[in-house]
Amino acid sequence: MKISIIIPTIRSEHMINFQLQSLTHQTFPKEKFEIIIVDDCPIGRRNEIENFGKSNDLNIKWMRSKKPYYRSNANIGCARNTGLVRAEGKLIVFIDDFSVVRHRYLEKVWDIYRQDKKFSHIGPVISVEYQDNPPENINELKIRHTDPRSTKGKSSKIGHHFKKCKSEWFFTSNASAPLKNLIEVNGFWEMADLTREEDVLMGYALERVGRKFCFIDNIDISTYHMTHDIYKMERKYKEITFKDLGWEDVIIDGRTITGYGGQGRNGLNTSPDEIQRVTKDIFGTKNPGSWALIEHFKKNKNLKFNRDIGFDLAKERKKIGL
Repeated sequence: MKISIIIPTIRSEHMINFQLQSLTHQTFPKEKFEIIIVDDCPIGRRNEIENFGKSNDLNIKWMRSKKPYYRSNANIGCARNTGLVRAEGKLIVFIDDFSVVRHRYLEKVWDIYRQDKKFSHIGPVISVEYQDNPPENINELKIRHTDPRSTKGKSSKIGHHFKKCKSEWFFTSNASAPLKNLIEVNGFWEMADLTREEDVLMGYALERVGRKFCFIDNIDISTYHMTHDIYKMERKYKEITFKDLGWEDVIIDGRTITGYGGQGRNGLNTSPDEIQRVTKDIFGTKNPGSWALIEHFKKNKNLKFNRDIGFDLAKERKKIGL
């Protein structure tokens, strides 16, 4: 298997008629890629998704997320780690839900990887309007705005569209990395699910193990993300502390799990703006929110993701024979 595409989702609509449809006509051979759907939507659609895969000769793996160790509004790193446990491709491609790609997308992404295995691709994310009945033709989608990163970066010798870029551009709405490197850094830092910066922090971690990054300003390597306005969130800063939220450490199976106990306002009821203060309290950093996680990561050169929660990606894969 050459490529594993990991798509986490909590949304009920348009997985089949929008997203998976765009992967049925890839120029990249179907037997050389797999699609891993980490589906935490409450509705039961496993059979529907798996039957779609069979009828279109797509290798689809459907699963729910493993148990999260850090409670947050979106256990997105946990979901992606679930996919990494089951992935078999040499190259992992990350795409958000509500997104479609052009027919040559996987072919082009693999070509970049094959040209220079030191580089991880990062592609443009084009925001398109939400539509109850999205058109089959990708050119008929209504564009809201293009990716501002397309105007930045430095061109390299590999090609006109190949731009070296910073590790913090690693947005999992359109990016890739070799599986061996993702195992080396032990997956996504699940603590980062608190602030939804798990992808940027993954970029920093991959950089530590020698990865370089390139932004591919090419229409064939773009993803088209259908923005659903009801999911927009207001980010207002609140003076709410770690203690106020009622998060406590508990011991489970002999391991200390941070923030798992307590009866305070936590879990899925904790709004993203409240988390701003929590991360600062946890690490005693100068900055709050996602900046606290980045600050803590940069200060600790030997930090290994998820060591404190006992999650070991390599061991989890070995348990199932990978």
